Amino acid sequence: MSRTFWKVLGVLSLLAGISLLMQSPGVFATRSPDKQLEFIIGTAALVGLCGLFAIACWFPQSHKFTLRVIGLFGVVACLFSIYDIFRDRHLNWVAMFSRLALIVGLWLPGSLYLVKKGNMTDL
Repeated sequence: MSRTFWKVLGVLSLLAGISLLMQSPGVFATRSPDKQLEFIIGTAALVGLCGLFAIACWFPQSHKFTLRVIGLFGVVACLFSIYDIFRDRHLNWVAMFSRLALIVGLWLPGSLYLVKKGNMTDL
């Protein structure tokens, strides 16, 4: 991938973190008092992750590590989504199967590939 692609990806990651920070006060106000600390910790983790990706994208020697971290994040998100599909009792079988097929057929293999290879040039 070209150097320009990495610079754009870094800028987009930085903008995503800024967007999360800008939207967080409105969402924080809707949280119950017992969930506010969870929200603060989760928001800080996501903004930190966006910042880490933005910084890592601007240094070429860290690209293999960055893609592996993104892949690991994708694997965790896929596993949580699969858990959520079976936990949600309001889904009908068609919706459940279509979501599961999309996760297992597209997102999980791509994430596992990134974790294993650390690059996207062999695709």
